[in-house]
Amino acid sequence: MEFYTGYSSQDGDRWVRGGTWTHNLGGDARIGLVSMGAPNADERYLAEFEYVRVWAVQPR
Repeated sequence: MEFYTGYSSQDGDRWVRGGTWTHNLGGDARIGLVSMGAPNADERYLAEFEYVRVWAVQPR
C-alpha cells in the first residue's frame, strides 16, 4: 500500500498539507503536477515549477 499526500501554495513559500490517499498502484505509479487558479487562463499564464521533491519510504 502506498500513501500519496498533496500540498498547495499560493505564493510558493508557505505550503499547506492537503489530504492523503492510500492506493495499491505498485511500481508503475506516476505523479502529476497541476497549476490552477487564473480565470480564463491561456498561454500567457503558463506555470513554471522550479523545484519538485519526491521520495519513497523503504517498506518494512
